[in-house]
Amino acid sequence: MYKLYFGSIFKRNVKKFDPTLQKLIFDKINLLKQDTDHPSLRTESLYPRQGICSSSVNMNIRIFWRLRGDTLDIGDVGKHDLYRRYEKDKARKAFLKSFQPEDQ
Repeated sequence: MYKLYFGSIFKRNVKKFDPTLQKLIFDKINLLKQDTDHPSLRTESLYPRQGICSSSVNMNIRIFWRLRGDTLDIGDVGKHDLYRRYEKDKARKAFLKSFQPEDQ
């Protein structure tokens, strides 16, 4: 089981969802915390050099995260087309920067 750390981008974007979806998002994060490869999460390694992965909340929403030792960094959540934003190096750098110590 991993410790959880929520990055600033995730904290901002999770508020955009209604309470029912927020509960589902956090339920999936708890499952992710126990088993990052659980079949229902449909986990994908997106950018191995930066360690960025994506897991499914439902057919429309994805969670973007990375493992750092025994910590699961939850970096972003959004609609499935969030992939397009992360195709840009600038978005991946912002994702990684969202875990700076001042956010803890």
